[in-house]
Amino acid sequence: MMKSKLIYFTLFLFASGHLYAAHTFKDIDTCYHWEEQWQLDAKVSFAKKNNGELYFHEDNVIYCWRTPLGAQSAWEDHGDVLIRIKLKDNKKIIHMQRQGTITKTKSYGDIIYSNDNAWQEYTITPAAVESWSVFHPGMIEELKADFQFHKDGKASDDDVFYAFQHYSLRWLKSMMPTIINYHEKNIGKAEIFGENKENHFVTSFKLPWQEYVSFEHGTLEYKEPHLIKIISSSFGMNVDTSFKDNALSNTTKYCDGKRECDYKVHSKFIGDPAPDQEKSFKVEWMCGDELHEEEIIAPATNIVIKIKCESFKV
Repeated sequence: MMKSKLIYFTLFLFASGHLYAAHTFKDIDTCYHWEEQWQLDAKVSFAKKNNGELYFHEDNVIYCWRTPLGAQSAWEDHGDVLIRIKLKDNKKIIHMQRQGTITKTKSYGDIIYSNDNAWQEYTITPAAVESWSVFHPGMIEELKADFQFHKDGKASDDDVFYAFQHYSLRWLKSMMPTIINYHEKNIGKAEIFGENKENHFVTSFKLPWQEYVSFEHGTLEYKEPHLIKIISSSFGMNVDTSFKDNALSNTTKYCDGKRECDYKVHSKFIGDPAPDQEKSFKVEWMCGDELHEEEIIAPATNIVIKIKCESFKV
């Protein structure tokens, strides 16, 4: 992958009624930053020699997002290794444009710049960092959860990471499994640097993607969602019972293996087993060992059915 040498990080936030909406300045106590492996190696080496300190570029500032996948877009790719940053309490927040941030941070210590612009960018100084981690299982679980959140359609191509650049879910699906696999292979190199390591994964806010993770017995674990398995799908059973499962192959094609699926009932997809007659539609699917069904009485045509699994594997 081609990596950009410039690191401009966007923090996307959640507000009422919107996935990635306007600024808030509350509870900013965790953020995520992507790096190249060679850059991470230099940071780990420096930290081990300097009491866990997070050394950054010569400008001594850090750009980061509030969620693990915040930096990932087809337009700008900063690296394949994720760093999780836990921020100190009682931070000073300055609302200002990104321009001039780098030079002004030299005169401040424990601080966050909100970078109040269209990119919703946050700039922090190393002095604002309480702890940071790499390759930690808990961080990997958060990464997997955020990825599943996007795969389930909770975010779309229209959710903007940069004000002028739309996010590509197709691109993300193609490259993120390899990145997650790389992190899992490097769990043996997991490190948490800094202070209050026992609280490193404690946050004062909860984002929607965090429904996929649970914190039990002091361990952060990824909750794998059940995926749809279509077992029966019939169009026109009210006309002739021999039409049972005549829509099975089409419904399976569009919905199997997903957590949510909007399936459109229409003869141009299924075929028309009884022209000029009003037909019903019935679909049954499994979510793990849970059976679900949805039935629409005739006329069931040009109607969208929500097929989904809301439960998680235990």
